[in-house]
Amino acid sequence: MAVTPSQPGDDVRLDRGIVWRRIPRHLLNRKTGKPDLAAFMPRQQDKGATSTILKTLASEEQARTNFGKLKEPWDLCEIDIAQAIEVTRGAVSFWKRQGMKRSPRDAHVRLYGCTVDAVAALIASIAEVVPKVVPKVQK
Repeated sequence: MAVTPSQPGDDVRLDRGIVWRRIPRHLLNRKTGKPDLAAFMPRQQDKGATSTILKTLASEEQARTNFGKLKEPWDLCEIDIAQAIEVTRGAVSFWKRQGMKRSPRDAHVRLYGCTVDAVAALIASIAEVVPKVVPKVQK
């Protein structure tokens, strides 16, 4: 059973699409290429939600830098919403505010259900790390 939102303004429940999750470098397993389950566990101040960004409403650079708030870009992974709901048997839910502008407010999606280690581990197992594109230097 999916966890319901606890944040005011979570008006729209998503059942498909792709979200991005920023991953701190120390939570990315370089051997397996997968993020650690801790990358999806919500912090205490996040009231049970893991922050993600709707891919259609933000660029990769905006997602990596939290819309310019971070000086150094973080690693990034993609999560298919429908797949996440399926593999967790509905233990997760994705919610966002009304609005479809390319803005931090409208792009923000809260992922609920990852307070349980087993659920966070399932999400980590399906998350696909997005390789950083290194610009080629012209000689």
